[in-house]
Amino acid sequence: MASKKNSNRYLKLKSETSQKTEATKHLNFGVFVFVLILAYLVFIMISFAIKEKVNYTIAELGTLSHSNTFTGLVIRNESVTTADSAGEIRYFLAEGARVRNTNTVCGVISNADYVALLDDEIFKANQKLDSSDASFKDSYGYLQNRIKNYVINQHNKKFDHTYTVRKQLENDISDIRNTVIVQQRSLGLSDSSNIDMLEKELGNSISMHKATSSGLVSYLIDGMEDITTESFEISDLGRTPKIQDTVSKSNISVGQPIFKVVDNYLWHIVAEIDPESAKLLENMNYKTIHFVEKNIEIVAKIHVFTEDNKTYIKIEADRMLNEFLNERFVDFRIIHENHQGIKIPESAIVRKTFAVIPAQYFGYLSSQYGVYKKVVSEEAPGDSTIDFTSTRLFLKVDDFVYVPISDSIQIGDVLSFTDSDSMVTTEFIIEKTEDLDGVYVVNKGFADFKFIDTTYKEVDYRIVAPYTPYGVRIYDRIATEGITTTEYQTIN
Repeated sequence: MASKKNSNRYLKLKSETSQKTEATKHLNFGVFVFVLILAYLVFIMISFAIKEKVNYTIAELGTLSHSNTFTGLVIRNESVTTADSAGEIRYFLAEGARVRNTNTVCGVISNADYVALLDDEIFKANQKLDSSDASFKDSYGYLQNRIKNYVINQHNKKFDHTYTVRKQLENDISDIRNTVIVQQRSLGLSDSSNIDMLEKELGNSISMHKATSSGLVSYLIDGMEDITTESFEISDLGRTPKIQDTVSKSNISVGQPIFKVVDNYLWHIVAEIDPESAKLLENMNYKTIHFVEKNIEIVAKIHVFTEDNKTYIKIEADRMLNEFLNERFVDFRIIHENHQGIKIPESAIVRKTFAVIPAQYFGYLSSQYGVYKKVVSEEAPGDSTIDFTSTRLFLKVDDFVYVPISDSIQIGDVLSFTDSDSMVTTEFIIEKTEDLDGVYVVNKGFADFKFIDTTYKEVDYRIVAPYTPYGVRIYDRIATEGITTTEYQTIN
């Protein structure tokens, strides 16, 4: 009986030991997997940390212009109005507003205190008139609903619809106001008559100044408004504007300029130009003009003339005057040609040396491109072997290919080619090299040289062809600073 009990105890102990061993094996495997994953994550983090950060730009289509920049004098048809009395001035129109002949622009108040009193009395009379009208609340509610409906529904309308609604509201207010006044007068009430009397007295107390012609109103006077296309002299290009902002003055004296009206039909620019530009403009009547500061382009009529052995251009424009209403001198460019393509910063350009070899010597072996190169044996002088050397093809022009000069491809190397039909072997010695411009494309996480075909360049940018074989393509990511980037450098 005791022997059987000992046997059971032994089996139980053996089973427990076996279970512990299995558990230990599972634990050791789990720890191993955890350590493996942790090591992989650490490797990824270290690799990411040691990658150099390279700024890049996206290769996008752009335009560069062959142009020359000049500074020109703006000549407009301007009429200046001066004050015929002294006092406080009030302006009724905004800068640049369009006016018609006889439109009131401003008024000069000789007795400001008296006018302020009249304003206050008119305001009180209007309030009394509104409160006496039983339909005023209904009219006010009607206008509120009009505005509310516009706010709710305006997202379905074009922006210019705002001006239509504004005009409609102004007409509604005017109609309501006139209705109240007519009702007052028909009832023989004195409130409307009192307002008429006060407004008439107010008008008599203000010296109104009207526009003498149609155009754009401006309150900046620079003393050069007297220049016209007929009176212009070359010396006018050296004059300095003396700007007066009439709006900033609260009081005005007799004879002081208070505003000017600019004819908004034709305006001109006169500037001195260089002989090269003059030659490019020969026999031309119209040219594209680009205004540098405002980044605006217009097509304008031009006339080139010579005076005192110097060449000048007169530009005649019939649009965009409002953009230059207060400019007396402007910087502009005469656009001779527009060049379109991929626009790349000049700082991204790098230069790489290539060996130029016949295309027949460039081949394919075991999933790799390269050349067969004659290699002299170091152990047995005079003996040589033909080895396949892998390399990349960067450009193919006619019957020649461009492969990069490297440790494996050098000037003086002998290449071998065996014709598969005739089995005749020929050799070619690398002698000719050529430097090609390119950029480093970083799409794949490393700097990869790509050839570019430049069509036009300036100081800071150049235009390259967008569809060049083996070259840069639209939306490639390009290293901005090519000089600080090395080929095959990993990119963060």
